[in-house]
Amino acid sequence: MKILMGIMITFFSASQAIIPRNNPDSSGNKISADAIWRPSFEAMQKIYTVCGALQENKMYDCLLNEMSAAGAPEAATRFSAMINGKGYMDGYKQLGEVGVASVYYVFRNTNHEGCLLVNCTPDLINVDDHDYLNIDRLEQNQAYRELKNSYRYISIYPVDRKGTDYPEKKDLPHHGVRIIVNYSLRNGCDNCPLLGFAYFASDFDSTGNFLGAKFIRIKKSIDLQSETASAGNLQNVFSDPSEPVNVVRGEKFVIVLESNHSAGLKWVLGKPLDNKVLTLLGTNFVQPFETLPNAAGKETWTFQAVGSGTTNVKFNYVYSWEAGAKPLESYSFKVNVK
Repeated sequence: MKILMGIMITFFSASQAIIPRNNPDSSGNKISADAIWRPSFEAMQKIYTVCGALQENKMYDCLLNEMSAAGAPEAATRFSAMINGKGYMDGYKQLGEVGVASVYYVFRNTNHEGCLLVNCTPDLINVDDHDYLNIDRLEQNQAYRELKNSYRYISIYPVDRKGTDYPEKKDLPHHGVRIIVNYSLRNGCDNCPLLGFAYFASDFDSTGNFLGAKFIRIKKSIDLQSETASAGNLQNVFSDPSEPVNVVRGEKFVIVLESNHSAGLKWVLGKPLDNKVLTLLGTNFVQPFETLPNAAGKETWTFQAVGSGTTNVKFNYVYSWEAGAKPLESYSFKVNVK
């Protein structure tokens, strides 16, 4: 953790995710969806078994070897080599001249998902590298100052960067593009209660040259522990899908699901929300209190009822690396909004 301009900011260490600048694909080819790899459960189990106990430098080389042995495309192995064998690409989208590569970092204990901006200048931009962010404007923001008055050690942390609508894209004049990413605001640790999100924009010209990053806005979120417990609002916290969620229009409620992130598992929405009835305010993961291997924590999903009606919120429990695979479990919560 480093202190910069009065704000504590926590990022991944160099051994985890900081990508060297000017690290081109030695083949001279642009990175594309050809580099996506979606390994089988068996392939990942072998990687964890064979590579997981090795020293760090050998662990990353082992991943590259196992990818090849498992039949990963050459482009996928080449991309993994570009990030020093720390993970693989499991998603890709093109936003103007810039590509967005979703990366699964295999050997992290938490925050397995990452996001790299590629096919630009510099060649790879890790959106969680603080060197690219303009922190001054964040400190000047009134909403941030209000949070800091209550939470002395407020910091920004990387978030889960998955999703078909992520990151956000806006067109700039003269055919440039703005790519917007967000960071969670927490009070001193990446497992502390979620206070909100800070949004930063990375701007590129029409040829993909990086023009700089800037802070653009804050979106506050509820503090789940204080708002539900101190207000005595426990009827708005749900974890049993057999019981209906009964709320009134305008109310917030929380769905809590047991989840084992250390095993690469997480909950995702099984179908889009009915936006006329509900909106998703945010998600959070609470680490388990147990120190036993593979102990499960809890995911908290915070919603707000925005309109009257009845709808269902479906959740699928999936492995992060198996996009589109059959979920291990599925839950559906019936929500009645008066």
